[in-house]
Amino acid sequence: MSDTPDRTGPGAHTPRAAKAEAAAILSDARLGSSEDERRDNLRRARIQAGILNTVTGAAVTWALSYPRPYSVAITVLAVLPLAGIGLVVATRGAVTLDSDRKNVRPTAAYAVFAPGITLAFRSLEDWHILGWSGFWLPFAVVAGFLLGVLLVGAGADSQRKASTVAITSLVLLAQSYGLVVFLNCQLDRSVPVIHRTVVESRRISRGRRHTSYYLTVSPWIDGGYSEEVTVPSSTYGWHLEGSTVLIGVRTGSLSMPWYFVQ
Repeated sequence: MSDTPDRTGPGAHTPRAAKAEAAAILSDARLGSSEDERRDNLRRARIQAGILNTVTGAAVTWALSYPRPYSVAITVLAVLPLAGIGLVVATRGAVTLDSDRKNVRPTAAYAVFAPGITLAFRSLEDWHILGWSGFWLPFAVVAGFLLGVLLVGAGADSQRKASTVAITSLVLLAQSYGLVVFLNCQLDRSVPVIHRTVVESRRISRGRRHTSYYLTVSPWIDGGYSEEVTVPSSTYGWHLEGSTVLIGVRTGSLSMPWYFVQ
């Protein structure tokens, strides 16, 4: 009896298993009426997924490093996950949502996950919400739409797993949060109420792709506490410790009051 460990059990991905998976793909009638047509469709799907993932990488880098024009950058992030799920449907499962690198099929997971998480991060970083009473209805509408699109995509994905659908759902919920906050603040045309306060301290946080600028300001509304807020680099450069800073409060297009630092 050989002492060589068995690497062909459940969860293993040997060259033989990969070859068997590739053969299964080429026998999938949904991908074409002949093996040659299926092979061509799979090759085309790999090219399309590669292009989409490349565009996604560029968009995420843009949004993290210098999101200008801002509305365009956020819109691109919002559209890319829909494009990723749409590619799964359009290729009839030749492209999958499964992010396992050992998968023979090309994946659109990066185009769904990265933009959604980046959009949520941008909203957390860029906008300061004071009240959430108007949040839940638009959030439910946006999240319901995105999760409905996901269900359609999961239905077309022959590699679908419950864990993949669950993780993707969480990412789309984060994206829904980001979109609602963006729409509330970016589309707000209300007249701001201006408050005056003082900068107590400053700091900069540098990451691999993104640098954040923070000001700690004295209490400025409702007798609250000193608060650290993120600001653009230009605003950070204007304000030294002890300087006066103006904070504007707006009502929000979705009735979620928010503030900005001048």
